[in-house]
Amino acid sequence: MKFLNLKWETFSADREKRIGFRNPARKKFSLIELLIVIAIIAILAGMLLPALNSARKKAKSVSCLNNLKTCGLKMTFYADTWDDYLPAVFDSSSGELTWSYLLGVKDEALKWKFEGYADYRCPYDIIGTEPTKGRYNTYGMNCNLKNNGQWAIDYYPKRTQIGKKGGTWVPQGSPSSLLLLTDTLSNDFLSQAYMMNSSTSSIHLRHSNRTNGLMLDGSALSLGTAELSSRCKGSGNGMTETMTLFTF
Repeated sequence: MKFLNLKWETFSADREKRIGFRNPARKKFSLIELLIVIAIIAILAGMLLPALNSARKKAKSVSCLNNLKTCGLKMTFYADTWDDYLPAVFDSSSGELTWSYLLGVKDEALKWKFEGYADYRCPYDIIGTEPTKGRYNTYGMNCNLKNNGQWAIDYYPKRTQIGKKGGTWVPQGSPSSLLLLTDTLSNDFLSQAYMMNSSTSSIHLRHSNRTNGLMLDGSALSLGTAELSSRCKGSGNGMTETMTLFTF
């Protein structure tokens, strides 16, 4: 019996050696193998994260353009209702009413709250610190629509009269080139701002060194500094002092 047991153990050991069998309990990762695995994971992460970050930024830019198109539809509805007049940038005669407040919110209960203006701003979380000031933290409206180039915020421009003559930020006879709303940033970098060209806010090139804008004809475009200057007739303070080349 001992002979048989010895013979079987010898046979079993030879068989394990032939087929490369290893007892899992005996196998352990060496430090070098572990470091190699970690290095491979780090390399893959380094390759994938920039692509994922780029895709995330692209998705936000597309969402931003969709929001601007929604604003364009609401501008059209407003003008059709009010004898072809667009909202003022800011009307202080009846309270602190910004252009987005004048266009209206989905829920009347949200008209003084930040949540009521989600469709009127870029999806980037530049929202300021005051939750009751949501109507101020929106896309910026062109302040040069009075008399085709004169700066004014309490003026209700008539849609069909804009661009009859050319002026600062008002290209003549080209609704598809007239910038009505665009991405903005307050000078303290804390919030989006409802005025496009002012001393307290700037056009913000947050989408890969470009800004998204709503044109007077209702189209939504991605614009760089060259287009803002030549196509949209931006000049003077609007391009030099209030343009912030800050991106993220």
